[in-house]
Amino acid sequence: MGSNNKTTNDTNTPLLINQDVGGLGTSIFLSEALRFRQAISHLTGGQCSGWTGFSLNSLLTPFQVLYRVCELNWLPGSDTDSMMKNRLRLLYAVAKRKPIDFGHLVYDQVIEVTRKTDWDTNLIFPNLIYQLLML
Repeated sequence: MGSNNKTTNDTNTPLLINQDVGGLGTSIFLSEALRFRQAISHLTGGQCSGWTGFSLNSLLTPFQVLYRVCELNWLPGSDTDSMMKNRLRLLYAVAKRKPIDFGHLVYDQVIEVTRKTDWDTNLIFPNLIYQLLML
């Protein structure tokens, strides 16, 4: 059952999410350490070296498939440049087996969706949010 005396703020919510999913990932999430140019170059097999001139069709076939999975499941939302860049950074982290702070990933996504009141969208991560509310 949920606890009424629990306080939630920006610093402990990602930690709670990580604990709820078994402590997955505690290192980086889409940080600048994952240089975007490196990500583009790797994901396109060297066809593109940056955002200029890049299109999703430039992705190698396995990454096109993963991008679609990411777009529908991991980082759902609008196709803004910033969202596309975040998805590409996430794919690069997965491809390079870099640790990801899953808590920040989910938390930032939920906050981003709540700020976009003009979106006609469903609640993202509904089961995870419910589980956290029941802690």
